[in-house]
Amino acid sequence: MKSASKSEKNKLFLPAQPSDWFSAVLDHHDIEVLPLTLDVCIHSTELPAIHADPCDRMIIAVAQLHNLPVVTTDPVFSQYGISIIS
Repeated sequence: MKSASKSEKNKLFLPAQPSDWFSAVLDHHDIEVLPLTLDVCIHSTELPAIHADPCDRMIIAVAQLHNLPVVTTDPVFSQYGISIIS
């Protein structure tokens, strides 16, 4: 979602329309999309108020609940004790 938004603002180049690009990348790398569950939503509201963006807090909550790394250049994410791929 953030990548699509950045693409629309010409801050990120995607070689195709965001929906087509995301589908191709997910298929190519055999990536499973995790659902936005009630547990994720609740966990995101219980996180320390380090990051102000609620969408980023949901990403952090998913990473914590599923023990997954996050691909980001946002330095604030590392303050939540999750693995970062930059």
